[in-house]
Amino acid sequence: MEHFEKGFHKLAKSFGRPPAHARVLLAYLKSGDPIALSTLLSLVERDLQDLHSLIVAAARPDRWEEPDRRLVRFVLQRSAVLQGKDKGEFMGEPSDWNVARVIERHLKDEKPDQDWCAPVREEAVALRIPEGRWATLVARHFEPRVINGKLTSAGRYLANLPVSEFLKILPNLHYHCTDRDVMPAIAREHPGLLFAAMEELLRAKKVDHMPRGGWVAALDADALRFEKPVVAALELLKDREERLYLGQAVERHFPEKHRKVAV
Repeated sequence: MEHFEKGFHKLAKSFGRPPAHARVLLAYLKSGDPIALSTLLSLVERDLQDLHSLIVAAARPDRWEEPDRRLVRFVLQRSAVLQGKDKGEFMGEPSDWNVARVIERHLKDEKPDQDWCAPVREEAVALRIPEGRWATLVARHFEPRVINGKLTSAGRYLANLPVSEFLKILPNLHYHCTDRDVMPAIAREHPGLLFAAMEELLRAKKVDHMPRGGWVAALDADALRFEKPVVAALELLKDREERLYLGQAVERHFPEKHRKVAV
């Protein structure tokens, strides 16, 4: 509990006087009192923002004790996306951010043989949260998904989804419009998945569902392997800026070969 008490004191310094609901959360983490949990689950979204310092204080998953697990179960049960109250907004709600914050600082230091995403998912499974909702939350809010060019456990979770499920979460990655790491890492580490996803997007003529930079990332990772689907996508893309960048990439990798469609 010491790490949560430190988080509480940090929160108290920020506010001058800690919010009453922060005291309720600290008490719940200590005791597991179901009445306190009920009070926490009824908090409105703006109140959940105040709990940041307590939530990010959670221990690394392999060092969890019962208070950490109580915190995880609380944020899972309060998440708008996970509880089927998703409004379809990429920014999501504070209740959604809180789930990701439990392990965000640990993902930043995660080693390739570690998986800090799985223990949170296991708690979600125990609460019978549908896999599709979990995948949506990870795609929108879990970061970082790449460290030093390698997928973290959050990125690996997404890359190991079945193709049909991977296609469903692609629109959620559009929120990260400045992300230049995830798609290149998937192209390098899971080219088979990306190729299969490309074929489905082409078949459905929904090539603009690929996150920005995704087609270029595939070409840069393995031009010969992805040449055919990328050139086909180039002819269908509606996003003018994306089409410009992709055309330049095609011309760079295959000078003059596809100039009619690349220019």
